[in-house]
Amino acid sequence: MPITSKEVIKAYFKANPAAKKFYNMPPTFLDLMQELFDGVLATGSYTRLINKAIKSSIDPELLLAAASQVLGLVDKEDKEEAKEAEETEETKETEEEVDKASELESALSSIESSQSSSPSVKRPSPSRSSLTPSQPSSLVIQKWAIK
Repeated sequence: MPITSKEVIKAYFKANPAAKKFYNMPPTFLDLMQELFDGVLATGSYTRLINKAIKSSIDPELLLAAASQVLGLVDKEDKEEAKEAEETEETKETEEEVDKASELESALSSIESSQSSSPSVKRPSPSRSSLTPSQPSSLVIQKWAIK
């Protein structure tokens, strides 16, 4: 059990008046504390600076391996993000192409319907490769698939 001078004890109880009730009382569970701490004395002889403790506890090869794994993960994440960004751009371009094709088909069907509604004027029908109202283009099919 630690022992100190009477001046130190008086100064402590003067600074902590609520602790005066413990002035003449022994610590609770004194027998257990003596069993636990008997022969234990903290001298500070094994203290070290934190930098030295860290250096002595970390294996340099392990640190190098961990750092290379982290760098590999970062590179992998960067590649995945770049791939996602590229796919997003491609999707936007495809959607724009589908929208343009849809507008062109709409304009073409509008022209055809206006030609069929006025029989007095015979106009040559525009040549179309495979676009008919019953067969939508592959771009329109792609647009439906995207939605």
